[in-house]
Amino acid sequence: MHHVQAAEYILHPSVEQPLVSAIIQQNGHAAARMVLESRVSHTAVMLEPESQQELLALAPPPEGWVARARHYTIALGPVPNLIDGQSVELAVTAIGQNHRAHAARVAPPSWLPSHYQLPHVTISHAPTAQPSHSREIREYVPSTGLTLRGHVKSSLCYDLVPQPSLFGTWYQQRCSVNPRPHPHPHPNADPEAAVRAQSERVRAMKQDGLCIKEQVSVLKALKLALPTGHPIREEQQRRDEAEMAAKIRKERQKKQGNEKPQDRKAAREM
Repeated sequence: MHHVQAAEYILHPSVEQPLVSAIIQQNGHAAARMVLESRVSHTAVMLEPESQQELLALAPPPEGWVARARHYTIALGPVPNLIDGQSVELAVTAIGQNHRAHAARVAPPSWLPSHYQLPHVTISHAPTAQPSHSREIREYVPSTGLTLRGHVKSSLCYDLVPQPSLFGTWYQQRCSVNPRPHPHPHPNADPEAAVRAQSERVRAMKQDGLCIKEQVSVLKALKLALPTGHPIREEQQRRDEAEMAAKIRKERQKKQGNEKPQDRKAAREM
């Protein structure tokens, strides 16, 4: 009986990370602002080569199907209290198959968590199917006598994430050296102290040449949150009114500049 041996499709981190880093560097300034962040994509028991061959001999794949029989997936993501390299034995209890996949039911040890309702090892799948289709198998034939051996392994993947912003880096560094109150204080906190702290933050950022537009908006909001009649609040309100009046005048001047002479004459005659 002939079956197809599946090629390895997971790159080792020592190969994947330099490869992705080179791709980032070759894709211009925007990609250069991204960094690689690793995470555990899935945790599994990787079967020893002898156990793989024993499983394939016990339940040979159908003609032309893709052989797997490599691992038992514990969970998609990290699993606490498991150590990579830890030895595991899985007792085969049944063999099942549908039109898309072929799998062996296994009984993991009691200390090994199982995140699937039907713990199994995918033996093979149809050329047009995926290994995950083995989860759809519902009919199994009992089979005992084979124990699979393997070890725990956490597989890493790498995500492209934006580098920390200039403001975020600056804020963390400055707060670690000279902590300041949060710009949105607790309701029972001193509102004037919050305004002073935010004013100091804006001045410090301006000295460092950073963009202060967002922080100025926070400062205005803190000032307007002061009690009615407070001098700082009234001063901010006067500034806002003056800015609004200046904006209206500017818009009127712009509109008059765009009007044609006959339009202005018609407006005066009305």
